[in-house]
Amino acid sequence: MTGQTRTLLAVAAAAVITFAGAPARAAGQTPGKLQPALHGEAQVAMTSPVVTREGKNIVTTLKVKNLSKQPIAGFKLEEFWYDAKGTVVNGDTFRYPKPLQPDEVIEVKLTDPSTGKEQRNNYKFSHANGTVKPTKVPKLP
Repeated sequence: MTGQTRTLLAVAAAAVITFAGAPARAAGQTPGKLQPALHGEAQVAMTSPVVTREGKNIVTTLKVKNLSKQPIAGFKLEEFWYDAKGTVVNGDTFRYPKPLQPDEVIEVKLTDPSTGKEQRNNYKFSHANGTVKPTKVPKLP
């Protein structure tokens, strides 16, 4: 066998292996299109936060669902804890690492070290291209 023949056989074998593992599509079906990320105000549903103490930490968990028709890029949730005077004593930030798809439900877990001065907390929702309007719901799947 010559060098050209071996190269041709190697390329043919690689093509067969690659296409044999590809998922079959129905006739006329096109692959899924990427949706552009939402710009402006995003709508999300959220459950009531559950705040617990785990050792020396305050742990807040809640679920969030994207109610918008487009993905939310750079979804971020910040938690701030205040003392009796209204001074911020600590907080945590959650950032979802990929676009939050329409109707996708995620669980958010925020962990703050406890100082013993925490009286109340507040949340700030945002995303890379605008603001987020949260709506409380009794439960999410």
